[in-house]
Amino acid sequence: MVVVPASWDLKTILAANCQDANLRKNILDCGGTPQALISWLLYTFSRQGSGLHPGINYALSKLKENPETGAGGAFDRLAALPPAELVRLITRSTDRARGRANYSDALEERSDVEWLWDDTMASSIEQLMLLKILMGEVGDVPYEEVRIEERTYMGVTDKATVVTKYH
Repeated sequence: MVVVPASWDLKTILAANCQDANLRKNILDCGGTPQALISWLLYTFSRQGSGLHPGINYALSKLKENPETGAGGAFDRLAALPPAELVRLITRSTDRARGRANYSDALEERSDVEWLWDDTMASSIEQLMLLKILMGEVGDVPYEEVRIEERTYMGVTDKATVVTKYH
């Protein structure tokens, strides 16, 4: 269970994730917003940001350049969602990436926000790190990746469940 704040607080997110006190002060003094930071974080964890290392460093570099401006488009729309809705979407996405989606999820009609998320972000286990950053958790977020692999041994092909644990 995750306790979600009623609204995002930039000072709190920066205090938990940015070691550089001068950079934190600069972003806050120059009008940085939580939505701009979250927009850039979403970008780094999206398909469009796939060449980037997911995390806060790229987002901080963009805020240093222009503290009030997010990544634009869908990223700004997603960043403007209430925290509870954004956390729900991230949790839904990571559950799907780990194969934990319910059968009923596939049958239910998706909302416009869920379509936007799916088109922009896709499902990724790495989004657990996004949740960690937003919630200001300290330390690594342990997670496991579950996937089905086909293996051939002595001419016989079989499917195996492979579980990789990350800490």
